[in-house]
Amino acid sequence: MFPAVYTRLSNIMGLIFHYPLNDKITGNKERGLDFLSSPKRVIYALLLVLLVLPAITYSQDTPDVEKQAVDILWDTWGIPHIYGTDNESVFYGFGWTQMHNHGDLILRLYAEARGESAQYLGEAALENDVYMHTLGVPTRSQALYDAQPDDIKHHIDSFTAGINAYASAHPEHINMELQEVLPVRSTDVMGAWLRLLIFFQSNPRSPVMLQAQQWGSDQIGSNGWAVAPGRSASGNALLLINPHLPWGNMFITMEAQLISPEVNIYGAAFVGLPVMAYGFNRDLGWAMTVNPIDNVDLYELTLVDEGHYLLDGEIIPLDAQEITVQVRTEDGGLRPHSFVVAQSVHGPIVAQGEGKLLALRIAGIERGGILGQLWEMAQAENLDDFQAALGSLQLPMFNILYADRAGNIMHVFNGLVPKHDEGDWVSWQTIQPGDDSALIWDEYHTYDELPKVINPSSGWLQNANEPPWTNTLPPVLDPNNFPAYMTAPPSMPFRSQSSARMLAEDDSITFDEMVAYKHSTFSELGARVLDDLLILINVSSDRGLEPAAEVLRNWDGRTDATSRGGVLFAEWWARYQATASARFTTPYDFTAEPFRTPDGLADPEAALAALQNAVSYVESNFGALDVAWGEIYRLKIHGQDLPASGADGELGVFRVLFAGPWSLGSQLDNAAQYPVIGGDGFVAVVEFGDGEMPQAQVLTAYGNASQASSPHRADQLPLFAAQQLREAWVTREAVEAHLREEETLTLP
Repeated sequence: MFPAVYTRLSNIMGLIFHYPLNDKITGNKERGLDFLSSPKRVIYALLLVLLVLPAITYSQDTPDVEKQAVDILWDTWGIPHIYGTDNESVFYGFGWTQMHNHGDLILRLYAEARGESAQYLGEAALENDVYMHTLGVPTRSQALYDAQPDDIKHHIDSFTAGINAYASAHPEHINMELQEVLPVRSTDVMGAWLRLLIFFQSNPRSPVMLQAQQWGSDQIGSNGWAVAPGRSASGNALLLINPHLPWGNMFITMEAQLISPEVNIYGAAFVGLPVMAYGFNRDLGWAMTVNPIDNVDLYELTLVDEGHYLLDGEIIPLDAQEITVQVRTEDGGLRPHSFVVAQSVHGPIVAQGEGKLLALRIAGIERGGILGQLWEMAQAENLDDFQAALGSLQLPMFNILYADRAGNIMHVFNGLVPKHDEGDWVSWQTIQPGDDSALIWDEYHTYDELPKVINPSSGWLQNANEPPWTNTLPPVLDPNNFPAYMTAPPSMPFRSQSSARMLAEDDSITFDEMVAYKHSTFSELGARVLDDLLILINVSSDRGLEPAAEVLRNWDGRTDATSRGGVLFAEWWARYQATASARFTTPYDFTAEPFRTPDGLADPEAALAALQNAVSYVESNFGALDVAWGEIYRLKIHGQDLPASGADGELGVFRVLFAGPWSLGSQLDNAAQYPVIGGDGFVAVVEFGDGEMPQAQVLTAYGNASQASSPHRADQLPLFAAQQLREAWVTREAVEAHLREEETLTLP
């Protein structure tokens, strides 16, 4: 009766992560010319231009000073520095520049959020459309837009006007199939945000989601640092912004600077969205990391008949409706596809089994103030302003790491945590009984009730996706002072330990040192367990493992492109942790031994068997046990093929790349190389001083554009391969010294 969405989410994830970057997305010129053979498409394009063009004025000339205008300075890396006469013109310019750099991707993302992508992209996109309608994203988008305050509506409207203006002025730069999505609507922005947030909230790190189906991916996360003046060599606060996301689809961010008489913000926004997800202004900056928060729950309902379920002993009707979407066929026509979506009082029905239904409840899906909150955060001038913005709790998840010019630093375990009468973290990670209304939460903890640390005596704060209890050491937060369900119990994976150790060991951090730490490829896991493995090899009767022992002894403990031995270690660990009855002999102790536990190999037999298996695999697939890391881990995007440095956080490496046995699994059985598909994307190291803007070094690893015709697709990848950042040009003088092009637009 209802689409079993969760039983098919692996297909949806395939669409999200691996949808081929073909002509429908990139605007491949050869394919794009196909529209010349279709008179209907030519007529449609002409009508579209005639429809949109009267509402748009585009000028390369100096505008009348009485009109709203925006001056766009494009630097040599394709970063737009957008100077507007007011905030509305800045948002207009941001829409224009995003369309310039990512037009095809924006239109595809908007079509997907509408639940209409199959109409343009065909059968492969149908799963997405069913999922969007099942969760009610298309209808919620309109309601959320209608609920925006007038100023935020104006910002969104200006942003979408800029998108449509660019599409009208430069239709030749946009893929013909995707032009049918035009004109974009302000509700598309709300839908794109909602879709993105739903993914993050119901992400692979959420144990409860694993109860429903196998996602097969763990590819979201981040690092974030805030260093107080007393811990920095310059006496200025330092901030590290370092998200780890897939290098494609809705996770692509665009680097930009937005300047008006009221604001000056540098940062990165998710493509198709008008506000910075993370960044900095003259006075302060913020980073985000994915936090272990339980604000999505699944409920198992007992189905009485075709349209009713049990709740508190009563028979309750489902709210069901039939949805019809259009699917483009191979011959270019359209066919209708109908399906039923339903809601219980718990939330949307996402799967059905024998006599059972599975309902999904998502915190904050009814709240629409996230754009306004992020805009307030970006405009804040001090810690009080920033906390006031956070206090509205429109952002349903993410840790916030903060630093400012006054020297304050802060970490907030941010998000919408449902209030429960009972239960702990573990009990709320399972599917809940759907017949007890007492388990259906409606209220959230306030901002004041969330774990947070401001200006700790240690002088530093960090997060690498672990619970907040170890955001600095010695610990400041006591888990016993918070509800047991608030977040996960204390744990500190090896990447988190690497993060905290670098900060704890340096009591006078320079800007250059912080950049170097950011690029650390040191394996904390290797430092912890390699000695135990070598002892096992030494006492083993299997003399055939001696060559492997020699390679591992000579390994420098890093995953630099030139390092030898890391490949063998990584393949061994992937097999050991998957087969061992228990991984470590000594469990983690965050109070007494935060940097020395866990330790020891608890299953020696599994460890040796995993090494034998890894030796066979590495020799047969890679040719030598001591193969260099960068020969196997490769940066292969947009025609480039470069050696990679860095690894999955599973190895305790701070510089994260998604590649290899954890990220790609069985897809790369017997592979000769591992292509990187995500990890470090936008990176910023920021130092707050007394200048016009902070000093910053930044990088967008995959480049600041995705349009096939852009020279900025992957143009920063060589810097990424060389483990370098680039200077952020944050003053007009600096931008003009590195100017590629200037555009001046007059708003209609």
